[in-house]
Amino acid sequence: MSMLGLFTPIFIFLIGQKTGGLVQGLRLVVVYLVIQRLLLALVTVPVAKLVNRLGFRISVLLGSSLTIFYYLLPTVFDESVWLVIAMALVTVLSIPFYWLSRHSMLALDGTKGEWGKEMGAVQLLERGGAILAPLVGGVIAQIFGFKVLFGVGAVIIFLSSVPLFFMKHHQRDGDITIKGVFEWFTRDKRHLFLTTVGEGLD
Repeated sequence: MSMLGLFTPIFIFLIGQKTGGLVQGLRLVVVYLVIQRLLLALVTVPVAKLVNRLGFRISVLLGSSLTIFYYLLPTVFDESVWLVIAMALVTVLSIPFYWLSRHSMLALDGTKGEWGKEMGAVQLLERGGAILAPLVGGVIAQIFGFKVLFGVGAVIIFLSSVPLFFMKHHQRDGDITIKGVFEWFTRDKRHLFLTTVGEGLD
């Protein structure tokens, strides 16, 4: 993800810049982010309901598949505003399907009393990759172009999804509602408010 995430806004900016210069490039990035974030706010709870019914493993695979589709779009279609809009719409589903399920699996599969240590190891691996990946991605984009970069990224995401087929099936009882999330947060997890806001800003 780190190899691609940094270059997606650059790719979108360059599409706008080709048609209308610097201002159009920045405007297109803003349009992409506004569409993505507004729709994410609307669909996260409904997607969480689906995740709860499908189970975490299937939902992560679905999120990964949508992410692969997202990165293959620029390799197939011509660069245009419509491509950017299509990419934004795909992420509206890929992000909640993947991340809600992934965090839930980590929380459930962690060893009691060792969860902090295990999450520390996960973060260490992720941060280590986040340091090297942009460098690798930059080299690929510079030499071969964005389409090759996105294609390589799609293959890596596919390969990283293979172990999920060997994981146990996760499924939770009950339902998820906006009211329930709000009550859980205000009653039991008020101390996580600033953490959640900071994570969202990040």
